[in-house]
Parts: sequence; C-alpha cells; structure tokens
Amino acid sequence: MRVLVSDILARIDAMPADFRDHVQVDHEDKSLAYVRSFSSDEMYTVHIGVHKDDPGDKSILNTTCPCDSRTLCKHVTAFYAVSKGLGPSEKLSDAPETEPTPETVQIPVEDQGAHLRALTMAAIDTDMKAHEARVAMLLEVERIARG
Repeated sequence: MRVLVSDILARIDAMPADFRDHVQVDHEDKSLAYVRSFSSDEMYTVHIGVHKDDPGDKSILNTTCPCDSRTLCKHVTAFYAVSKGLGPSEKLSDAPETEPTPETVQIPVEDQGAHLRALTMAAIDTDMKAHEARVAMLLEVERIARG
C-alpha cells in the first residue's frame, strides 16, 4: 500500500501507550517487523520500504501488513514509530539518526526463548552453508587440478 510519511506521523499521537511492546524489528532485515495485534495475540509480519513514486526523500513508502485494515493500520504506524525512535508528540527531526540495533530492540520476555532458538538455528544454518561452500570449493579445485 502506498503511504505518506506525513500520514504515519499524524497517527503516532493516537497510538496506545504500550505500542513499542507490540513491535519486534527483524534483526537481519530492518524493513521487516513482527507486530502483535493490539486486540489479540495475532502476529503480523509488516514490511516498510521506499515506494517507486518517492521523490528521493523517503516521504512516500510502500507498506504491507496482512491485517484486515483497508487503510493505514496501527501495525505499520507502530513499526515506523519504533524504527525511527518516535513516540507521541515527537517530531521526525527528533528521531535518532541510527537504525535500531539488536541491543536496542526490546523483545518481550515470553518471546525471548523463541527468539534465542531462532537465532541459534540461523547461526547453525549459516555455519552449515559455509561448510557446504568449502566442500564445493575443494571439489572444484580438485577437478581443475586433474585437468
């Protein structure tokens, strides 16, 4: 969905006080977040990127959220606010210049075990891919050496 940053900023003041608790930014892809519904325990995978019509100042965004809303939803608004360090009555110019890091993203206590498992599995998967790449490289070197 095509969204104007000004529309998002206008909605931040109306966000619930605990909106930051609902957002978990993906550690590898900062354009993705997992946002817990404000009315249930349902999780939504939200994506925010620059829209193709953007004039170059990132004022027009392309957003996706699988919720039922047909307009700009709270999930997108919450993710944008968290990623820019904004809260009610804060202006965009007050936002920190840096992207959130894994150390600054708050993960709800009940999700920490699952989060640690996911990180461990990702590390194992990356390690396995590295070993597979080394084996493939060794086989290719041997094939070239044999002529």
